Amino acid sequence: MDIEELKTIIINGSTSEKVYIFSYLVDVFNSYSKNIMNLQEILEVLIDYVVTSPDDDAKSEALDAICSAQGNQDTINIDFDKIENELIKNTFTKYIEKYIEILGNTHDKKYLQTILQFQDREEWYIKEAIHYALIEMGIEA
Repeated sequence: MDIEELKTIIINGSTSEKVYIFSYLVDVFNSYSKNIMNLQEILEVLIDYVVTSPDDDAKSEALDAICSAQGNQDTINIDFDKIENELIKNTFTKYIEKYIEILGNTHDKKYLQTILQFQDREEWYIKEAIHYALIEMGIEA
């Protein structure tokens, strides 16, 4: 995918265009191809979008695309610190569960303290996200 085209859609596109392109990326990331051109740049654009966009519909799709990439592509060299910072700043965002999932999918224990700060939350879906994040990190949950 052309990275400039992606940026143009994200900056100038309607919500429906953004949702479409993010859904398309989910399909691409779910493919068996491990040779996606510009994967790192695409994920950087998605991460930047997620932490800056107020558009909930498109943001949800972008988060799904990031999770899909993590599950099906080599994302070991991608920096997810912006996701962590967003989670720390917005502890009551409706995306806590997705942010925790993304941080857990990195398998990087540097995100452990951030994830664990939500363990006293009452919402079952947050508790479940933490449980699976710990498993992904190789920690007994």
